[in-house]
Amino acid sequence: MKLEHTRGVWESFGRMVSIPHIGKNLKKQKGRFICDCMSPDDGTDDPEDNANARLIATAPDMLECLINLVRETRMSGLEYKETFREEIDIIEKATGQKIEDIIS
Repeated sequence: MKLEHTRGVWESFGRMVSIPHIGKNLKKQKGRFICDCMSPDDGTDDPEDNANARLIATAPDMLECLINLVRETRMSGLEYKETFREEIDIIEKATGQKIEDIIS
C-alpha cells in the first residue's frame, strides 16, 4: 500500500495544521505546513476554525484505523466488502485508490 498524503504526525496549532520540525519519530523530517483553516469572513481565529484544524490533523490517524479494520477483517476470512461498505467508500475517497490496492 502506498498512500500519497504527507507522512508524519499532523498537529493542529489553533487554526493551522502542520508537521512539527522535531518529534520523537521525525528527527530527519523538516517541518511542513499542511493547511490554514481560516474562515473567509474576517480572518480571525474562531472556535469553528480551530475545530476544523483538529479534525484535519487527525485525518491520517482515522484513515489508518479504517484501513487496519478492513484489512484485519479480510485477513480473518470474514466478509468485509458488504459489512464495511461505508468505510471502504471513505477510504477510497480519501486515497483515490481501490480498496484491493490498499489492503493487499
